Amino acid sequence: GTRMPPELARRAQAVAAKAYGGRVELVFHPQCFLQAGHFAGEDHQRIEALVEVANDPALDAVWLARGGYGACRVAEADGLLHGLPQRFRAWMSHGDRVDRLPSGFRRLAVTDNSPHAAIANPARRIYALQFHPEVAHTQGGKKILGNFVHRICGAQGTWRMKDFIT
Repeated sequence: GTRMPPELARRAQAVAAKAYGGRVELVFHPQCFLQAGHFAGEDHQRIEALVEVANDPALDAVWLARGGYGACRVAEADGLLHGLPQRFRAWMSHGDRVDRLPSGFRRLAVTDNSPHAAIANPARRIYALQFHPEVAHTQGGKKILGNFVHRICGAQGTWRMKDFIT
């Protein structure tokens, strides 16, 4: 996906640390900060980063996202896509696609261009999207992020914004 500014990553880490009392740590792979055109690194760098984090036993959950518009169809509504309509519009990449799933992974969503627009290995708590849930262009994006935080990671969400504003 598009390169992430390091300052945005630091701010996200600080919010997560404060919001969840140190029980949740956000880790950003160095590949997130690379730049190759409008991508976060060259293809081989992004693939190497994916393999590294997918095989890291120290990580409890992994979030990967890659990102125009695409019509997603939900193949499996449990977990990450719980509560989404059967079809939803997503802001995504049309130049990339996954043709074969790694061992232990299941397909969660498909598009006309990608047979695996969202995949998961729930036993290892690894989830990968070929679209951007964090942008307003993706219908149900907030729901997907909330499902990841609460259903997958188990965060309670008991914090209040007023506790962070001084």
